[in-house]
Formats: sequence, structure tokens, C-alpha cells
Amino acid sequence: MCLVCEVDPAISDDMGMQGVDMVSKNIIVTQRQVFKYKRHPKSKKGANIPLEDYDLIAKALKRPTHIYEDTVQKRLVYVCTHPYEGKRLVKVVVEPNFRSHGMVANLVKSWGIVQLENMRGGQYRMIK
Repeated sequence: MCLVCEVDPAISDDMGMQGVDMVSKNIIVTQRQVFKYKRHPKSKKGANIPLEDYDLIAKALKRPTHIYEDTVQKRLVYVCTHPYEGKRLVKVVVEPNFRSHGMVANLVKSWGIVQLENMRGGQYRMIK
């Protein structure tokens, strides 16, 4: 497990407005997630972040251009974005208060590359 950074205040503020307390301020990425995306099928479509650009995952979490709530998910999930190339973005999904083996953390669930227009409207509510 790797500590990436602290949660953006916009996320903790939004959670508070929804009546949800944040247990931890830290965001973590597990080695399992890194290995999962190293050879992910999304790579063939150009939707996976190349290994040489993995620093953009941390940038999306530390200095997100925008933060959205994914309103379709059953659990409270936030999406942080950062510019990539052209009209594409790095999209990092964080599940706050993820519980596993008696531990609670804000876990990076997934990441990828998306088109800017895919983040407008629909299932995403912009909070920052």
C-alpha cells in the first residue's frame, strides 16, 4: 500500500454536506491496483494510463482540475481529473471510507483516460 496524499477539502466538505463523516484524510493506492492496471485490457483501446505517465495519477489527486461525485455508484465515490493530451483527461476514482480487514481508508479504486465530454453531465455531479 502506498500513501499518495491527503483528500482534497472539496471532497470532505461535500461528504459533510451529505451527512457522511470522513474517517481518514489520507488517500492510498494498493499494489494490487498497480498490478491490475499494468496489463489491463483498456490498454489496447488507449484508455489505460501508460506506466511512464503514472505520476499523473498522483497529480490528479494532489491538484485535481475538477472533482465529481459519481451519482450512479451504490457507494459514495468521487472522481478526480487532470489534463492529459488534447481533449482527454486522467480520471482517478476514489472511494472514501473504504473498509477492509478492519482498516478504513480513502482508496483509489481505478484510473484511466477519458474524453473530456464524457465527464460533462450524465452520471457526474461537479463539486469543484
